[in-house]
Amino acid sequence: MFSTTKYYKVFLFTIVIGIYILLKLIFAGADSDALNFLVLPTSKLIALWTGQSYVPSLESGYYFEGLGIVINNSCSGFNLWMIAFVALSYGIISKTSTFKNGLLGIALSLTITYLFTIVVNSFRIYSNLYFQDILSSLLNIQKSHAHEAIGVLVNLTFLITGYLLAEHLLNKKLTNEKIT
Repeated sequence: MFSTTKYYKVFLFTIVIGIYILLKLIFAGADSDALNFLVLPTSKLIALWTGQSYVPSLESGYYFEGLGIVINNSCSGFNLWMIAFVALSYGIISKTSTFKNGLLGIALSLTITYLFTIVVNSFRIYSNLYFQDILSSLLNIQKSHAHEAIGVLVNLTFLITGYLLAEHLLNKKLTNEKIT
């Protein structure tokens, strides 16, 4: 009824869901110190892109006096990372032909989506710096609503674009492997 291929793919995806649940449990209610692996690189990119410096504070994250913002655990992008990880892992697992390649794909997915999260999250914060006031005034809404709307738009746009790009690259790689 079920092929061996389907069994190992189900097992691989069970591993992905296990990693997701484990990381969600470990980082539930985490402070800036625990999420520093996401918050610090994001802060460094914002500093690079804006030319502003920050002051680190483990209790509150990273304070940018010139921008009037704090980047902390609520800005970590952890949930974005988890969504991107599960989505990319699914795409990779669905295209793998061996268990070993699936495991390598999961590890690759965790790494690629971590880097993806740092860049996208930094872009989300950067976009908010410049468009939050404009959007708030234009639509006559509270700044907090404009902030959330920009975040949703940026994250969703990058998630969809990233998934489509990954799908294209995976299909192209498979096509090239079949030709050779």
